[in-house]
Amino acid sequence: MPSRVVLAFAVTVIAAISAAGLLWSPAGAGTAGRSTAAAALAEYRQEARSLEARGLVLAPGRSWPVSGVFADSGPGGAPMVWGAGSGAQRADLYWFYSWANRAVTHDLPPEARQAALAQLARVRETTYYQRLIPDTRRQLDAEVATALRGDLARLRADVRANRPAP
Repeated sequence: MPSRVVLAFAVTVIAAISAAGLLWSPAGAGTAGRSTAAAALAEYRQEARSLEARGLVLAPGRSWPVSGVFADSGPGGAPMVWGAGSGAQRADLYWFYSWANRAVTHDLPPEARQAALAQLARVRETTYYQRLIPDTRRQLDAEVATALRGDLARLRADVRANRPAP
């Protein structure tokens, strides 16, 4: 029987793949509730400002990307459309993984790791978290709670699978 860590990792990967499918869609797949790359980027920047206004700042050494966040075209040059809310979700995930990546850094002093984990516990304040289905919320809550207890295995697996490029 697979371990709980493996199962949690599998659920996290499936959630990430599902989110990617919702965020990235070729034009012509239906445009109801969809927006352009420019509109998604504006939403991303608005959410970044909102996070910072609520004290949810990025981890030390990280900064918000200024370009390349949302592509105008997909493979083969086909125009891209982005799902409604994808800008806010991507900003929230960038914030989360800035702290998750820091928390799992091997040579991080214990007090810095605890500060990073305390930030991760604030994921519940994000738009991303509030829009999750209950089962995925429970998985994320368990991942963070386990990390707060000192077991970083789930969080490390999540970071390896999903962290955005620095």
